[in-house]
Formats: sequence, structure tokens, C-alpha cells
Amino acid sequence: MARRNLVDIDAKIIKAIITIGAKEGAKNVTAEKVAKLCGISHFTCFKHFGTKLGMLKAAAASFDRQYMDFMASLIKQGDSLRVVFTNMIEEFVKNSEGSLFYMSFISDYGFDPTEKNERSQEFLKYAKLFFKDEKMSDRDYLLYWDYITSMGFYYAEKIIHGYLSNNIDTLNIVCKICLEKL
Repeated sequence: MARRNLVDIDAKIIKAIITIGAKEGAKNVTAEKVAKLCGISHFTCFKHFGTKLGMLKAAAASFDRQYMDFMASLIKQGDSLRVVFTNMIEEFVKNSEGSLFYMSFISDYGFDPTEKNERSQEFLKYAKLFFKDEKMSDRDYLLYWDYITSMGFYYAEKIIHGYLSNNIDTLNIVCKICLEKL
């Protein structure tokens, strides 16, 4: 099978995982549900990702990279931590399906904000871009990264579900609450 077709199938599977996970929760994603939504065999899901957890991790990593790249582009423009954080929440709200899936995945399967995490070097790269503090240890960078993204997701979820207004005043208050602690 041509490389392009494999990439297309992977993307289609990941999109289906996120769609199902956002509606039903990450634990309720099955290869059968994904396959039905994609119009493929459930064996194809396993062939591409190995296991259910492999599928879920691939979808979570895909979402991670998307929002981290978005934040990195803001940081490279020289935007302040406040602007980057505000835009991060706005991006989470805009991509509510991906955010709801990701929050469910983290809730169901956890997140280890330490060097033991298989993706810690990737998170560390973004955390160092975000915080820019030469005196911090790698462990502290990862803990701060966990804090800032957890808070971003927490408030984005409140906005997505209508518990908080989606306006600049709300975002300013959220920024004050979250960034004051840093």
C-alpha cells in the first residue's frame, strides 16, 4: 500500500477516535466503533496502532502536537505568557471535540508529568519555550507545563459546557487566577 494511503488511513482513524472519545469518553472508544465510522475493518485499526491504548495514545499525541505547535508559533512571535495562555484556551474551545477527547483520555489514563513519560522530551521542548527560565530544572519545567495545560483544559471545558462565558473578561480573570501562581 502506498505511503500516502497509510497516512490517510491513520488520519481517518485518529479523527474517528477523537470524535467517539469526545462524545462517549476515551474508555468507550473501541476498534469496532472506529472501524464503522471509518468504513474499514477493525483489524485495520489494530494493524495500524497495535492496541486500543495504542490508538488512544496516537490520537492524544496528534492533538497534543497540534496545540503545542499552535502555542509555539505564538511564543516565537514574542507574545507574552498571558497572550499565549489566553490563545491556548481559545484554541481549546475552538477545537472542542479534540479538547473533550483529550481531557477524557487524561482523566481515564492519566498523565505523568515527569521524565518517566515516554513523550517527556517533547513536552520539555515546549515547556522551555513557554517558560524561558534558565534556573528551572527539567522536572520543574514538566510540572509547570502540566499545571498550565491542565488549567487551560479545565477552564476551556467550563466554557465549552457553558458554565463560563466565552469572552475577554472571563479569559482575563482566568489568566489572573492561573498565571498569578507562576
